[in-house]
Amino acid sequence: MNTPYQQGPVSETVWAWVCPKNTAQAAKKKPVLKNSIALLVGLSVSGLFYWFDFPIMAAVVFLISASIFFCSLFFPKCSKAIERFLAWLSRTVGEALTWGLLVPFFYIWFTGAHVLLSLRGKDPMTRKLDYEKESYWQDKSAGDDLARYRRQF
Repeated sequence: MNTPYQQGPVSETVWAWVCPKNTAQAAKKKPVLKNSIALLVGLSVSGLFYWFDFPIMAAVVFLISASIFFCSLFFPKCSKAIERFLAWLSRTVGEALTWGLLVPFFYIWFTGAHVLLSLRGKDPMTRKLDYEKESYWQDKSAGDDLARYRRQF
């Protein structure tokens, strides 16, 4: 009475949400496929470095991509360790760039722009309060030009 759901071949092709039949075989193919794509990308980048006359960098990129590929084929534990290290490295570099470059750039740029606009007496956002005004509403004339509907932005 309690039979598991059998997914049809069409829906399995579109979205295989039922557990695959050979999970061990599917798990073994994924890293090899992913790393073979990484090898092709590495070879392409290496070829571009060689084409633009950077042979040392081409050799470094080739050796890194080939070693990662062969580790994924023959030493899966080593491949997982390399993947964890690269994940940690990318996260560290991303956080360093975010906090080390983007935050100071943001504050230096916007503080500098605010100081320059203040020195020139400009307030493009009209943030100063005018207590004598009844309303800050700004009337816009619609105009009779029908071409304005074609340029809405």
